[in-house]
Amino acid sequence: MSTPSAFPSSSSPSPPSAGMSSPSDYVAFWNDTLADKFNRYQHILMNGLSYHSRVALEELELSPGSRILDVGCGWGDTAIQLARMTGPEGEVLGIDCVDAFLEDARRRAEQAGVRNLRFEAADVERYAFAAHFDLCFSRFGMMFFEHPVPAMRNVFQALKPGGELVFIVWRDIADNP
Repeated sequence: MSTPSAFPSSSSPSPPSAGMSSPSDYVAFWNDTLADKFNRYQHILMNGLSYHSRVALEELELSPGSRILDVGCGWGDTAIQLARMTGPEGEVLGIDCVDAFLEDARRRAEQAGVRNLRFEAADVERYAFAAHFDLCFSRFGMMFFEHPVPAMRNVFQALKPGGELVFIVWRDIADNP
């Protein structure tokens, strides 16, 4: 099993220095309390969430070989789909602060035979991004930032000049059919 050169081979979460120094209380709460609650209803959530991302993913025009960041990738279904869409010469990095979600994501990617994808446990607000990505995608991940403004500034730092940001968040009930 080979991985693209831009991604070191790793089946375990990256060391804290790579994505998170010491987790904030907010990130710790996600890992210690919320992860179990979300995992308990994972089958319902993934089915419902995939409904909401279907149109956005279908409308994406990705060039083969694109470098994509999936913010708040959760259990990895969108990252896997994006990795397939960009092709084997492309790269996808799925980031989430919840280790338990990423364990499932890594397992799913391996079962799907997707090799141009890696997952990293990180707090997007604090991650040291370089301008590497052509696209940042997020399905409901942007809504959960502890501090949205610094997090969005950091996401901007991850994009190459001309890079695109596509994200899905809830709006007022009247705007959500």
